[in-house]
Amino acid sequence: NRRIIHQTSYIPKNLNPIWTLKTKAFFLFQVKAKELFQDIDGLCFEVIDYDAYSANDLMGAVKVSPRFLYKATEERREFRLQPLMSKGSMVNHNVKGKLALRCRRATPYDKEFLKQYKIDAVKEARKDPIKLRGVAMIVKNV
Repeated sequence: NRRIIHQTSYIPKNLNPIWTLKTKAFFLFQVKAKELFQDIDGLCFEVIDYDAYSANDLMGAVKVSPRFLYKATEERREFRLQPLMSKGSMVNHNVKGKLALRCRRATPYDKEFLKQYKIDAVKEARKDPIKLRGVAMIVKNV
């Protein structure tokens, strides 16, 4: 039942990446409260080291509970990366690192802002379609 909900851009050559609006870290996950608690076990944030010449490495993951998502008020919260088995990837038992997240319920302004930002990003991507390799984060429902 896991599916990708969002994927950030790659941040190349950086051992401590910071995802921002420009790296597509801002996203909306729309779900009704009842569905969040009954059908979804939360979100899983996977951190992946993308390699140009070898297999990508799953660096670790953070599972965030429905309760955290529902009660979040945009305060920064750090989570330790945990090992996670992924299809086609080796399990890294020496997981190190943390993932800092800020979550909150979206406002009407957030929804409109992101809609316009995506329109503008598509226009920019047509001008410079180069893809980079580096570290990315993938968000999946659990």
